[in-house]
Amino acid sequence: MPPQRTFVTTLRIAICAAFAAGAVACGGGHPAAHITVTPAASVQDKPLSIRMIGLGGHRRVTVVMSSVDARGTRFTGSAIFEPTANGTLDLSRARALGGGSYTGVWPMGLLSSMAAPAALVPQPYYRWGRTARAFTVRVTANRKTLATTSFTRSWQRGSYETLTATVQREGFVGTFYSPRGARHQPAVLAFGGTEGGADGSYEGERLAANGIPTLFVGYFAAPGLPKVLRNIPLEYFRDALLWLRNEDVPPVVEVRDGGPGVIVTRLRR
Repeated sequence: MPPQRTFVTTLRIAICAAFAAGAVACGGGHPAAHITVTPAASVQDKPLSIRMIGLGGHRRVTVVMSSVDARGTRFTGSAIFEPTANGTLDLSRARALGGGSYTGVWPMGLLSSMAAPAALVPQPYYRWGRTARAFTVRVTANRKTLATTSFTRSWQRGSYETLTATVQREGFVGTFYSPRGARHQPAVLAFGGTEGGADGSYEGERLAANGIPTLFVGYFAAPGLPKVLRNIPLEYFRDALLWLRNEDVPPVVEVRDGGPGVIVTRLRR
């Protein structure tokens, strides 16, 4: 082989090795498929950007997102798309076609439509736990995987304080979630629906982690409250609002570590 050709071939091999992750294709033709998820590490209620390149030559592709929750249950969401003429796919703009877990333009559709197997319907909710969970995104066409990537997502960040209220002491049942050090600022009164009970950790933790004090109250099916949703006095919620307006913040009496990046403080009047 002439020296010049040897040099060109060696250079071409080096370039192919450098871009093996999917930026270019080494055989000429379309770029290799590649998925980008931004940010690569995020919090549960923050939006994601999911984009793909190198899908040229495929009229339709299937994008699948999966993750195993803290309970060990696998959740999966999927959608079918038509890439653009230049082989790109931006899930914030692309329309999901029929045959997946959602349809239409929905930037967070893959995440929001993720579900567990039908056999687990009695417990369908994703359990986050205290550590970051791994998610995988895979794009396929004609039963062949074109590209795969992964990212992490956490339930929450930041520190917050909690106070558990009782009928005997405060006149209502609930939990107050407040960002650490947050005082004298607008707060949220939240309550559930026909499921009853006083577990407002989902709403309370999320809002408090974003700097918004939240009082979640139960109004039936909780200790000291009616067992069924019937004849609930509206004054009950007024009492909770009046308590929420009270600027006399209870002192801290106990502090415990609630996990990575979380400090849970129990307060008492």
